[in-house]
Amino acid sequence: MIDPHVDQSTDEPIQALVIDDHEDWAQLIATAVERNSDRIEVTVGTDPTEALATLGGDRTIDCLIADYQMPQMDGIALLEHIRKNGYTLPFILVTAAGSEDIAAKAIEAGVTDYIVKSPRVSQTTQFIKKIESAVQQHRLQRIIAESEQRYRTVTEQSRDAIGIVRNGALVFCNQRLLELTGEDRAELRQGSFVDRVVSRDDRDMIHNALTQWEAGSKDEQLYPAVLVRPDGTERRCEIVGQPITYEGSDAALVSIRDITVRKRRERELEWERDLNRGIQAALVRERTRENFESRVVEHLEKQGYGLVWIAEINESIVPRITIGADGYIDRVCSRAGDGNLAAEPCVAAARDREPQFVQDFVSLPAADWVADITQLGYRSGAGIPLQYNGVSYGILAVYHPEAGRFDRTERRLLTELADTIAFAVHSLEAENTLAMEKPLNARLTIEDERYYLNAIVSNHSFDETIELDVRGTVPNDDDSVIQYVSATGESAFSADGIEAAIAAHADVDSVTRIADDPPRFQVVVLATVPEAILAERGIIVHETRVSNAGATLSVDVPRDRELRPLLAALKDAFGEKTLDAIFEHDQRPSSEQSSGADLTDKQSIAIEAAYHGGYFERPRKRSATEIAESLGISHATYLQHLRVAQQKIFTQRFQ
Repeated sequence: MIDPHVDQSTDEPIQALVIDDHEDWAQLIATAVERNSDRIEVTVGTDPTEALATLGGDRTIDCLIADYQMPQMDGIALLEHIRKNGYTLPFILVTAAGSEDIAAKAIEAGVTDYIVKSPRVSQTTQFIKKIESAVQQHRLQRIIAESEQRYRTVTEQSRDAIGIVRNGALVFCNQRLLELTGEDRAELRQGSFVDRVVSRDDRDMIHNALTQWEAGSKDEQLYPAVLVRPDGTERRCEIVGQPITYEGSDAALVSIRDITVRKRRERELEWERDLNRGIQAALVRERTRENFESRVVEHLEKQGYGLVWIAEINESIVPRITIGADGYIDRVCSRAGDGNLAAEPCVAAARDREPQFVQDFVSLPAADWVADITQLGYRSGAGIPLQYNGVSYGILAVYHPEAGRFDRTERRLLTELADTIAFAVHSLEAENTLAMEKPLNARLTIEDERYYLNAIVSNHSFDETIELDVRGTVPNDDDSVIQYVSATGESAFSADGIEAAIAAHADVDSVTRIADDPPRFQVVVLATVPEAILAERGIIVHETRVSNAGATLSVDVPRDRELRPLLAALKDAFGEKTLDAIFEHDQRPSSEQSSGADLTDKQSIAIEAAYHGGYFERPRKRSATEIAESLGISHATYLQHLRVAQQKIFTQRFQ
């Protein structure tokens, strides 16, 4: 309890209260002390009740001097009484000569000091010194205590964990540090603070920083470090320190901020961006369920899920697409009806048709599958049903090496991803049911240099391994076409040289480099190109590869389409050296030409330019403004065409 009767300054006047049932003696001492000290003012009382009344009044009393032997209450009893009432002011006990035993008892009871009466000797100086000393010490202690209290109040209100480290050991910490480390105060002060709480990978760095801070360095660098709690969980932190003097010795004041949530949120946002980008690309590019699911599984592996699989649920669990421990998956599928597997996330999701999230396999009852999955290095896992319109399309199962992986955001993203997979599989199956007739695949070879890319490769001193790949051709407004050309090769080559060679050809209106690794260019071509001839006749062109041997086009031709007119058209444009090889294959339509979306030429140009220009990548390779400028249209017009094209593709894709 704070004593309202204690003055906080060390050099202010002193108000003393003398209590003795011998009033003459008390007045004599009071007069003598006031006469010989210009700081002490003395009030006299004759019984303990006056002391209590004075302390409870408005006056400030800095020191109480009381005789031991008084009728109503002896001095020690008075001391105990005022302490129970919360008064901490100095208390000097006066005893009769030869009462050393009483003095010892008084000290044990907590008196500040004592004086033995000596009627034959003047004790004025002794009283003055003891009063001043007791009050001075009490005031200093009070100032220190309040200073520490203010400091503790500030540190306890801080959201950062704060500690003082001296010679590598923790000597002070706030409550936030205890919460952050999961340790109690006594344990945290034992041994090396760094060795106790900092991960092995970061210990040397933090040891060095603490040594520098204790030595006086004012380095304000933030040190990233991982703190490991007793239960094995980790907290990502930033640590900063500064030198201080603590209890007369050099020490380091350390502030630790927990950034685990911030880092997790950054990872969540990054994953959400990657997820949207990856799934969008898969929806546009893939036309079979297997390919689409493969892209999804690969994406989840990149997000840290080392074991991922998609399973069909019939009478049993049958894996479709897997990445990771095939042996574990085979054992789960072969024993799915075993009661010991009831808590396995994929098995539980197949049984209950509800998402299942296991935060830590170690916490589950002992089972063979738990031993198997933990031995593989996984601590958490999830099984999420793939359902659309009440129809089951299987189970998505993911496993992660970290315990506690599935926070609210992670569960939401995985559940939304499962819904998207089910929706896409439904659409793909419906689409493929309507397109059961398989086309023919043809590879057409054009050697004539009237195709500008043949001329560029043949007439320049490129390395023999260099090839130019055309991954998209769309018509432009002015009878020109836009082609997206990539350069590949096993040995080093100059992207600048290739760009210059393309730009120098007479059939090229302009060329813009839109990526560097590998080099990728947007080329506006004024002449006829074979891809445009084929596209006008409804032929799907997957890829054109140009090398020293000529240009090879990989195309899909409907079975009911005559090939000879197509070859004739190509020969009219590019000479007689047009060869063809036909073979059957599974249907694999290209992204834009087989989308089925009714796109105008401008819309086709907009979305093709966005895709090949890296607009959908993160970070974006090119902005909408840059792509619009390369097409010679305004930013607003380009965005309008792009958005309408996207809407048409998605509408056709998911209706």
